Amino acid sequence: MASDTKPRIFSNTTLLALGVAVNALIGLYITRTLARYLGVAAYGQYALAFVYLNFSAVIANFGFDSILIREIARDKEGANVSVTAGIALKLAFATAAFLLGSLYVLSRGYSSAYAGAVVLLLLTHYVAAFDTFEIVHKAHLRGGNVAAGSIISQALTLGVVLWGRAHGWPLEALIGAHLFVRIPRAAFFYFRLRAVSPFRWSWDPEKTRFILRESALIGLEFRRVLFR
Repeated sequence: MASDTKPRIFSNTTLLALGVAVNALIGLYITRTLARYLGVAAYGQYALAFVYLNFSAVIANFGFDSILIREIARDKEGANVSVTAGIALKLAFATAAFLLGSLYVLSRGYSSAYAGAVVLLLLTHYVAAFDTFEIVHKAHLRGGNVAAGSIISQALTLGVVLWGRAHGWPLEALIGAHLFVRIPRAAFFYFRLRAVSPFRWSWDPEKTRFILRESALIGLEFRRVLFR
């Protein structure tokens, strides 16, 4: 182990822990604000929308993140190939997650406004595909960037919630706004990556098939445990 590896790991872990702590505090305030603004029933519907998002995310991610962080950490020179493959696979699986999630939500008999807001929320899976750039920062122990991006996203969510409360936004607008909050997060990780190392799209079919095969072992097992 290189002489500077242990300090980097310690610093990385400390920054990540700090980011988690700050996000938890902001999250508590977001929850408090939404619960008081929406009331018990509407807040339950708000939370339910994110249950649909999280369940469909099992399909959208399919274990890709675990394999990508391993491959990028193992082969830094080949990171562009892994990132390109990861984004392509995530976009493909995001389509499946979006279609299946949308069909399920639309079949539940919700009001058109609520169902439409949840369907809009499910488009977040496409934006999340570009969070693959965050994986590079994690693999290269850039905990400061990871923590900063996460805090920025959480702070933007709080800003939207406070703005929505001040302007009397309905439940559906607050749900749908989450999609647009996620876009700056993905952009932040991309531009931070460009600042430290040039990124180039590099397509390798064999690498893509390899990541898919490796991820399937995780994705299928996780789905089996989750849905049994």
